Amino acid sequence: GLRAFFRADYEGAERLLAPLAPRSPAARLYLAYALGGRHLLARDGREELLARARAEYAAAILAGAPHAPGARVSPAIAALFESKEAR
Repeated sequence: GLRAFFRADYEGAERLLAPLAPRSPAARLYLAYALGGRHLLARDGREELLARARAEYAAAILAGAPHAPGARVSPAIAALFESKEAR
């Protein structure tokens, strides 16, 4: 799943990470990032992807995933999850 994410294969990452997400905060976090990547690449914006990405992100953080995305996550993807206060 992570290899697919870092290759920008966001659909593949989603497929591989979704089954792991309920048990792993890190998998759920990268699932959120993959959904965010799909949202950014979609021609029509795919707002349902963004809503799902943000819900997965919130669940990952509540489960203990780190808040900081790290240097290997695109700044454009990371920006989707910034709090409104930080913008």
